[in-house]
Amino acid sequence: MARNARLDVVCKAICAGHRGQIEWKASCLERFRNDAKMKSFTEVGVKLLVWEFVCQQNGSVQYREETAQEWLEENPDAPCGRSRTRVP
Repeated sequence: MARNARLDVVCKAICAGHRGQIEWKASCLERFRNDAKMKSFTEVGVKLLVWEFVCQQNGSVQYREETAQEWLEENPDAPCGRSRTRVP
């Protein structure tokens, strides 16, 4: 139930912005820009697509456990990071 409540807050936060005022973490934006599959998209364009999907098309946001090793290392105390086992 707690995850559902948090997802509701995520949707409200996305829709509270003015058409895509969603902030990217610097490392996430860098990963996006370096992804060859995303070359045809812009940062602003993706923000607008997320806003439109969630706010205008009633798109659903889903919880997914973080798996990016870089993020897990930067955020060792995050709830989704604690459940993972790190192998040296």
